[in-house]
Amino acid sequence: MSHSARITGCLTCGNDDGRFESVEHIIPAALGNTESSGLVERELTIPKGEICTKCNGQRLSRADRALIQWPPVSVFRSLGLIRRRRGGLADAVAGTAWRLVLDESDRRNFSLHVDANTSPASRRDDVARALCKIALETRWLQDHSDARSARWGPIANAAIGGELPGGLAMGLVQPASPFDIDFTPNADVLPTANETPLRFACRVEVVGLVFLLIVSTPPTQMPRTHWWTVDDDTRTLEGADLMWARFDGRAESATRLTAPNSTPANKRIVLPTVEGAHVQITPGAARDSPS
Repeated sequence: MSHSARITGCLTCGNDDGRFESVEHIIPAALGNTESSGLVERELTIPKGEICTKCNGQRLSRADRALIQWPPVSVFRSLGLIRRRRGGLADAVAGTAWRLVLDESDRRNFSLHVDANTSPASRRDDVARALCKIALETRWLQDHSDARSARWGPIANAAIGGELPGGLAMGLVQPASPFDIDFTPNADVLPTANETPLRFACRVEVVGLVFLLIVSTPPTQMPRTHWWTVDDDTRTLEGADLMWARFDGRAESATRLTAPNSTPANKRIVLPTVEGAHVQITPGAARDSPS
C-alpha cells in the first residue's frame, strides 16, 4: 500500500482510479447504526468519494461480517432484538448460549446466563480488523489529514485484511447488569499527537458491549474485561477462548408478550424466550449475585 496514494485515493487501500460510489457505515448498520433502528439520530458514516467501492463492498465487509457474527456480539444482538438493516431479526449464531431463569416465587427476580465462543475459530482476528476499520474511519471524522497519514497505514492495511499490527490489544467489557446495557452504537478514538509509530485507544460501543482497541500501550486490568493481545511471531490474537457472564436483577415487572412491542429503548430489555413469546423487563432494583 502506498502512503502517497492514501493521501488522495481510497482511505483504506490507496486506490485512486476505481469507483467511489458508496457511503461507508463506520459501525455496521446491522448493529443499529441506522436511523430506522431508533438507536441513533444520525448515522455514523463516511461519505462517497473517500473509500473505493471495492473496499466498501468486499474488503471492509469481510471484517464487518466477522464483528456482526462474533458470538459475544451475536448473542447480545439477539437478546436486544437489534434489527437487520431491512428490519428483520437475527438469531444468535452457533457458539452462543443464553438462558433466562425466572424465580418461581417472584417472577420479577431473574438471572440471565450468557456464554459465547471466542476461540480463534470464532474469527476474533477479523473482529480486531473490524475495530481497526472503525478506529481509522472515526479518526477520519476527527482529522482527515491525520487519518490519511503514514502512521495510520498499518491500521488501514489491517482493516482490509492485512496482518494485525504488533502491539495491538483488543478488550471486551461486559455490562455490570442488564440495566447497564445501552444498545446505542458509538465510537471514539484518542491518538497521540503526531507520534510515529502511532499509539491510540479506541472505544466502540455496540449492542450493549464495549470494545477497546489499543496500540503500543499495554492493557490494564479492568473489571468485567477480557483482553486479547497480538502475538509478535504469529500476528494473531492470543487470549480467552470463552466469554461467560451472569446477571442477576429484579424488575419492576416481567410481562410475557406475544411479540416485542417496539425496538428496545435504553434501560429496557426485551428478551425472546420461546418461539412466539417474549419477556419484557423494565428497570427495578438490582439483586446481588450469590457468592
